[in-house]
Amino acid sequence: MKKQLFFGSMLVGVLGLGVTFYIVLSKSNQFRTTVVEQLRTEFISYATTAHGTQRLQVAELNQMEVFERTSQLNLFWDQLRLPPIVVSISTPVKFTYSLELQDGWSFEVNGKQLIAMTPPLIPGTPAPDLSKTKFEVKTGSMFRDEYAALRELQKEITPLLERRAVENIALIREQARKSTESFVQTWAAQKFPSTQEGYSVKVVFPDEVPVKP
Repeated sequence: MKKQLFFGSMLVGVLGLGVTFYIVLSKSNQFRTTVVEQLRTEFISYATTAHGTQRLQVAELNQMEVFERTSQLNLFWDQLRLPPIVVSISTPVKFTYSLELQDGWSFEVNGKQLIAMTPPLIPGTPAPDLSKTKFEVKTGSMFRDEYAALRELQKEITPLLERRAVENIALIREQARKSTESFVQTWAAQKFPSTQEGYSVKVVFPDEVPVKP
């Protein structure tokens, strides 16, 4: 009887020590870092498998883009100014935006909220609809070859659209946020099925993270 009590006391002591050890570890930064790193690893594994690519497309923007250029030409050491010509190109363009899946993600658990910090939004290659592209000479001149100016503008369309894709990130930011939150929420619901009720996801993009002084 005494031996049973003795072993019972030892078992309770070991369990108590284990609980204490777990509590101490759970409060340490090293433990929290390990858990967060595990979340990141499991998310990337899930995302690349579920999406089937190395990037997650999170937004799309269809927009009419218009590029206009005024060309001025001076002759005889700027003594003779020819009338300016104005040319323009307008085209419907589809812009897509993605997030890299393999790197740049980090997670933070705050109560019942999972904060996902993402890599930067990456613009895809702009896709203009050539069948609906319009080339126009708005202001011509009998002294100038306005179609040469139009061809020069046409050569620059690709870099102009790439620059516009970056500028348009502000327009698709909230669409990208909702899409990303939905994707992370789906993963979180599978990862933590018992915490679906009242569990939320918040997505933070890199340029929204406060810079520490």
